[in-house]
Amino acid sequence: MKKELVRYEGNLAQYPIFSRKRRKGKKWGKFTFPVKNKKGKYIREGKLTIEGPIGELGPMAQDLWVLILSYFDKEKYPEKIGYSIYEMAKDLGLSYGGKTVKRIRKNLVSLWKTGIHFEGLFWDRTAHIDAYFHLINSLIFYDYKTDPQKGIPSREAREINIITIDPDLRKSIEKGYYKLIDSKLYFDLPSGLPRSIYIYLEKKGLWSKGKWIEGVKSFANYLGLKQDQDTYHLERTITSGITPLKKKGLLTFTILDHQVIINLTHKQIEEPKEKEVKEPEEKEEKRVSKEKVEQIIKETVKRLSIPREVLGV
Repeated sequence: MKKELVRYEGNLAQYPIFSRKRRKGKKWGKFTFPVKNKKGKYIREGKLTIEGPIGELGPMAQDLWVLILSYFDKEKYPEKIGYSIYEMAKDLGLSYGGKTVKRIRKNLVSLWKTGIHFEGLFWDRTAHIDAYFHLINSLIFYDYKTDPQKGIPSREAREINIITIDPDLRKSIEKGYYKLIDSKLYFDLPSGLPRSIYIYLEKKGLWSKGKWIEGVKSFANYLGLKQDQDTYHLERTITSGITPLKKKGLLTFTILDHQVIINLTHKQIEEPKEKEVKEPEEKEEKRVSKEKVEQIIKETVKRLSIPREVLGV
């Protein structure tokens, strides 16, 4: 099995690639995380740096990334996809207009230009390695107005975004190594932290394990929350982020002794099928002839050396 086919598994969803708020800055994100061996023993620290030349990847960029992955999934993982900004706005539940077009374009360029740099932190199923890549491999804005052979379509369909993602990531999705989230469930949640928490819990296997426990500080670090806040403030922020998932009936949670304890509630558990109880078949009575009965009586009297009267016959 080639490493490049599995190197994305678990890394994009596990770490804070996307922030809760968009702030300007070339290198806006630097994080450190403990690297442990298979036995859970601390080895060293790994680093994650997000390099965004036009600003960080905020909630809008995260929503677009999930939407783009759903497009690739719907079309069975082609080399490239083409969707208009009008279609994207509609699928994101946004009203189409000048501001929306500008926001979507800006965030698509951010996904394309932002570099993600792992230092001794990227897990490829064999070891934690260094890795550097972009979420979108190429991006072309194609305007029908520049192509006279296409004529002049409706205003909403004039511009198409032709997108390709990293070929290794596309293979990972196709092979099932990079597990896609439920985009419908994702977009049913409020934008921002609730959606980030859903992605993180999906990565951590809550939907298969049914229960997840993690320290408040560790949970906050993986969500990209500032670590210089006191624990009480972090607990309040995490509570506000998880509550929408609770209201959707997906899970229940509590924070006890600085531990976040989450239990899944929406997991579909197949009810055990009732075993069919077969009614006992009625056995046909075997009728024995008088001659046979008489023979059995005689043999019994002779074998036991007793009078016939003892048998009551």
